Amino acid sequence: MNTEQGSQTIDHFYALHGQASAQQACQVHRRETFNCDKALPSQRRNFYKISLVNQGQGVLYYGDQCLQVRDHSLIFFNPNTPYSWFADTSQQTGYFLTFDGAFLATNRQTNLLNAAPFRNDDCPVYAYSPEQAPLLAFLFEQLLSEQGNETLAKQAELQNYVELIILQGLKARPLIEKADRAAPVRISAQFITLLQQQFNPQNKLFSPLDYADELSIHVNHLNRWVKSATGKTTQQHINQQKILEARSQLLQTDARISEVAYKLGFNHPSSFNHFFKKHQGISPKLFRHNHV
Repeated sequence: MNTEQGSQTIDHFYALHGQASAQQACQVHRRETFNCDKALPSQRRNFYKISLVNQGQGVLYYGDQCLQVRDHSLIFFNPNTPYSWFADTSQQTGYFLTFDGAFLATNRQTNLLNAAPFRNDDCPVYAYSPEQAPLLAFLFEQLLSEQGNETLAKQAELQNYVELIILQGLKARPLIEKADRAAPVRISAQFITLLQQQFNPQNKLFSPLDYADELSIHVNHLNRWVKSATGKTTQQHINQQKILEARSQLLQTDARISEVAYKLGFNHPSSFNHFFKKHQGISPKLFRHNHV
């Protein structure tokens, strides 16, 4: 369940990923075993999180920032800033750890939590150097091997490893490349133009994935941005154009209905008949008969 402030709890976070929380102050996981290609909705989360992205690309909305995450990134999340994540690639490798505020409670540790990587107004994404990669991997592997130990000595070791990871973040280079905020409108306009120009009897673009490939973007971005800019889904726009083209060919050509179906990307005339009747309330044959 969420807290009264609307923040997602650590238990709810793990439950959404089909895993049970270990009920520990600090938990560490490999990204490749945790469905990190799954989208996360915009929300505050009542815990700190640090992600080491060895491989994986996506868009991170963090507060009012829109950031393009690429391979070799170190990302810091605080409980006060809402964020959402949309993966561009299915391959997501590396590590992430979660911990609550009580885990790092000394004055020195609190100062680290107030440092640049965790501040609301700073970029949370850092590009780590090739020289930092072995040390960062070592620190996360040590956390993995040590988690589950409840002794005070082991707790101190976990805290030390997390502190060292934060210090590596302070040494890393903040991400400069921000995602294009005008992208939804710009990409949507390009999609509509391409749809209108290319949708003809020689058209070979029939699905959102086809158009995403043609525009050299991920289909998830195309779908999200088109819906954001136009209020309609990518598929709705394609279907609308298919109906316009189908009506035109049925009225202005002598092409058999099966030919029209194949030209519009349908593998079987029956599928086209079902599609046309669903959107027009009448079969293609009857439509042509009534209007010709």
